[in-house]
Amino acid sequence: MHSGGGGHETSAHKKQTSGLKPTDARSLPNEGTKKVAPGVPTTKNGDNSIQTFGVESDGDERAEAAGVLKTYLAAELKGEWARACSLLAVETREDLERLWVQAAGTNRGPPCQRAMAGFLHGVPKSQIRILGTLHVLSMRIEGDRGFIIYHSGNGTPSESPMQKEDGRWKVRTLVAKVLLTPDTGE
Repeated sequence: MHSGGGGHETSAHKKQTSGLKPTDARSLPNEGTKKVAPGVPTTKNGDNSIQTFGVESDGDERAEAAGVLKTYLAAELKGEWARACSLLAVETREDLERLWVQAAGTNRGPPCQRAMAGFLHGVPKSQIRILGTLHVLSMRIEGDRGFIIYHSGNGTPSESPMQKEDGRWKVRTLVAKVLLTPDTGE
């Protein structure tokens, strides 16, 4: 896996991380192009649809979306469900609420908050903390959809789908996930 500027070894057993802080809005060399950003892992002759989705965003847009994702994951970690729900894309929140009502058999109380608390109850906080440590590699956009690609706190390439609503980026998933490539062993 390629390591760009800012990489560091966190321990002998953890992967090397690279990438930008979520608030870093400097331009990437592939900005505005379909070219994959430096440091983003790809699979030769494999599915690189997330890494090559749309075009690379500009630095301000990437920093805005990464800031939203970081705030969202921090809210999950702290159990601040109302805050986390406010950062979810409408369609994702509505799907989550529908699923919760079906699973719980009730719609009492704020369904998004109850659903997040219920579904994430068994997820170890350490896992959310690792996913919430962002070393941003890329922000791919097409229209009002995008993907943030980043190294998590343990150096694992991860991705989170995003949605632009009313001029602001929102999160389109309950939890960010590992970007599957041969380098990740997934």
